[in-house]
Amino acid sequence: MSSASSQEKDRDGTTLEVAYRLPSPVAMLPALLLPLLPSVRLLFSGDQLSTVLGYTDIVLVVAALGFVLTVLRRQRAQEWALRLDAAGVTVRGAGTVPWSELREVRSVAGRGLRPAVVVFTARPGVVLAAFPTMLPFARSERRATALVKKYGGPLVVPSAGLSASLPEVLAAVRRCGEVPVRTG
Repeated sequence: MSSASSQEKDRDGTTLEVAYRLPSPVAMLPALLLPLLPSVRLLFSGDQLSTVLGYTDIVLVVAALGFVLTVLRRQRAQEWALRLDAAGVTVRGAGTVPWSELREVRSVAGRGLRPAVVVFTARPGVVLAAFPTMLPFARSERRATALVKKYGGPLVVPSAGLSASLPEVLAAVRRCGEVPVRTG
């Protein structure tokens, strides 16, 4: 994905808006329909109980698919999840935190299945919101607490599934704010 299409910039080129990069529902359709195969097999087994279980399973899978597609559509409708500009760091659904209230921004390399991340840490007494998740029932307070324990701050930007790469995020931090940036 090109840099121009992955971010929105204002007139002076200092704003970076990071959005989720979602696959198209058409590309996901085979993976979403795969759970229906065992249900269809149950329908044709000839046993009455298996047929009832097959119909029940189909109804549940179709309801789950509807739920997943609704969540994806809502996420797709949001233009950005994180905004970095001269005013500070804005997380969608939370206020803007000025750069002066941040202690540091650091890059953490990925290990194993964990993706690389950029961690924003605030000065004492400043509350940062957690990076929005795509999970519909995620408990943001619990998630923020876990992220603080794991990374030292709740605002953790992952490298996977976003419209901007981690180097683009770090470059925007260097451009917009007077915050120390550590890479490692």
